[in-house]
Amino acid sequence: MIFVFVFVLGAIIGSFLNVILYRLPRGLNFGASRSFCPHCKKILRWYQLIPIFSFVFQKGRCAFCQKKISWHYPLVEFLTGIIFVLIFRYFGDFSFLGILKIAFLWGVGAILILACFYDIFYYEIPNGFIILLFVFGILYFVVEFFQGKNLNFQSHLLGFLVGGGFLFPFFYFSDETLMGGADVKLMAFLGGFLGFPLVLMVLASAFIIGGFFASWLLIFKIKKPKDPLPFGPFLILGFFLTLFFGNFVLNLYLG
Repeated sequence: MIFVFVFVLGAIIGSFLNVILYRLPRGLNFGASRSFCPHCKKILRWYQLIPIFSFVFQKGRCAFCQKKISWHYPLVEFLTGIIFVLIFRYFGDFSFLGILKIAFLWGVGAILILACFYDIFYYEIPNGFIILLFVFGILYFVVEFFQGKNLNFQSHLLGFLVGGGFLFPFFYFSDETLMGGADVKLMAFLGGFLGFPLVLMVLASAFIIGGFFASWLLIFKIKKPKDPLPFGPFLILGFFLTLFFGNFVLNLYLG
């Protein structure tokens, strides 16, 4: 039951992330008005705002104008719920500091999901997202320090330098045509958070998955060779894969 509760909590946070995804690029205040249909602008009732369930119950359409609701709304809610469950499964404990640490790690996960979809829709990751990631990341390690964990600062510093340093030439010498500055800053955070050598696994998985996905888009002519493709989502996917399974894969490889 605790996993069900955590999933529901994550889905609720995911619903708020959808609000940010819609309102931030349009310059709308997050709390200025209640949620509304983006097509007919009708204010939604409380039972039309239940994460995932409302989308399924309404068959993916607005109850007022019957226009289709975007697929990303339930997807963001579902993925946030799953990430929250996995974080709790691998890192959770019921001590005060343990719950505090999980809360900060949930914050990192939520912001990464937000950055992922923001990059997909708008081809950018706002600097505010990166700043929040560093804030939650630092708070997470502060809690770990008070828990008595031995922090390898050299590993995290090396991960920060390798992560950002590896992508920086793609950004600098291509005039942002191959890589954006936000990708460099994002990867610096991801590398600093996971440390070395796990940062290498993030980079490897991001380039491999991104390469396969780009090839698929080109083969089926969904994208043209010169069309932009956001790289941030692949870095974030590589981070989550490494966060949950990186140590297992690393130990398996070294063994």
